[in-house]
Amino acid sequence: MPSKIDKLLKPSDVNWKDYGIFFASAGHASLIDYPEAKGLQQLAEQIYDGNKGILSAVCHGGAIFPGIIDPQTKKPIISGKRVTGFTTKGEEEEGVLDTIKSWNRPTIEASAKDAGATYVSPPGPWDSFAITDGRVVTGANPASAHKTAEEVVKAFDGLA
Repeated sequence: MPSKIDKLLKPSDVNWKDYGIFFASAGHASLIDYPEAKGLQQLAEQIYDGNKGILSAVCHGGAIFPGIIDPQTKKPIISGKRVTGFTTKGEEEEGVLDTIKSWNRPTIEASAKDAGATYVSPPGPWDSFAITDGRVVTGANPASAHKTAEEVVKAFDGLA
């Protein structure tokens, strides 16, 4: 018997013109998957540039941003923007920083900096915290998911 997961769409199956928001969810696997997720990165670019939509990520979801390129500047979409995401301090507290290094992947803080963004840390690694910079909305950690979603809706409602 087929399961629902057998019917999942690939990014190329999604009509980007139907969407005004791209939201990258998270988890540590995002550090491995999102940097190579060219289909998702292209979909995000199309929603952001073609539809003048909102790009958002929470926690480790920001790992997708360096691969989302602004067609005009040829730089990552987050270049010159203020963003947040899971803190390196949080990785240390969870005892996973060495594991992340063994994956040969940067932390969210490092990848944001490398993409030309300004990383803004929450007051504490587990505090609810979100930042909106233009049409990019980011949240720091799982506790930030609700606040990030609220900020995404607010930004989306503010689009012309």
